[in-house]
Amino acid sequence: MTTKPPISLARRCIRAAKDTWLLNPLRRWIIKRKQRQYIEACDAHFRRLVIFLVPGYDIISGGIMSIISISDETDKILSSHDTDIFVCSLPGEPPLLRYTKFINKAFLCDFQMVISRCDKDANLLIHIPEDYVSQFIRHGLDQLKQYKSLKYNFNIMLQNIDYIPHKIDIDILKDIGSISVTTAHKAYADSRVEELFGCKLWHLSTFVSPEQYEYRSYENKKNIVIVSPDYHHNRSKILESLMSVLHEYEFIVVRKMTYQQYKSLIAEAKFSLTFGEGLDGYFVEPIFSGGIGCAVFNERFFTESYRNLPCMYSSWEELIEMLPRDIKALNNQVKYTQAHLTQFNLLASNYSYQEYQRNLDDFYRERFPISHSNGVKDLKNCMDSIGMLSRIK
Repeated sequence: MTTKPPISLARRCIRAAKDTWLLNPLRRWIIKRKQRQYIEACDAHFRRLVIFLVPGYDIISGGIMSIISISDETDKILSSHDTDIFVCSLPGEPPLLRYTKFINKAFLCDFQMVISRCDKDANLLIHIPEDYVSQFIRHGLDQLKQYKSLKYNFNIMLQNIDYIPHKIDIDILKDIGSISVTTAHKAYADSRVEELFGCKLWHLSTFVSPEQYEYRSYENKKNIVIVSPDYHHNRSKILESLMSVLHEYEFIVVRKMTYQQYKSLIAEAKFSLTFGEGLDGYFVEPIFSGGIGCAVFNERFFTESYRNLPCMYSSWEELIEMLPRDIKALNNQVKYTQAHLTQFNLLASNYSYQEYQRNLDDFYRERFPISHSNGVKDLKNCMDSIGMLSRIK
């Protein structure tokens, strides 16, 4: 299990100040008013509804970007089949209209406001991020009980096996409606996880694929090592050790930048180092940008095919010892290109946007069968129709 870092007093004070603003009554009133206008402009009542629950903070993370991407693809699949698609802030989170740190079209709505406009026999599919299942039950259960006639279906979006929900929470959802689970990594898309959840599993993968990145070859790269911001108990010691040997390289931690700035940076960098789960964006995306990813093999996320890749290590101790030597050995066009292509070809065979779309289509065909009636609306036009282009953080 991943251990979360302790929160310092200073960080607690900063977070408290931010939360005070986020929960400001005037801010809440303005956002709720815009959300109500948006929903009213879309339709009077909903009969088939797909809801994606997301955090109510204007932050950027791979998990949030993945959920927004799935909501966009869901709109392509279902919106013309008498199905409405909404992205909603999780119950218990501050209200939010937009995510502003990466390019997206998502307009966030209030969860209760949406379900209150459903027909009494409406069919709902609610996607819940795995690490927010408990919060949803604490803050959303009473909202669901107000609308007992609705047909509830829940899908738990398992994007990190370390955050698998407690069985008691899974059982509570089962008492309310049907459940399913979708996965982001092949390593845990298996019968073992199906048994833990007691329901069927679908592997979706993620939106990440080679064609979405600026690719630069060795001669157009700089001596930069990108470092993920993830917590690790020996993080400082590891970085100090690497930097003391690799004097000619600049180590840049990914912090306080938009996603577009991050993509520009990884296009320039020769290497990346992830302190996260291993098979994450800080490993995959730099490789799709022409770089070489460095990681410690984590069997919970990597399949066996990744174990013997260049710059893949069995432990952090081995990484500290071997990575500086490997980086120096790879700092020429021939060896660098060979190592990069070994990584790239494996990832490209596992990450296909077309396959990702097919997986999602297969999920809905079985889990939430499409109605054959004519489509009635396109939610993406609702916001423009009522002139709601302003952003409130």
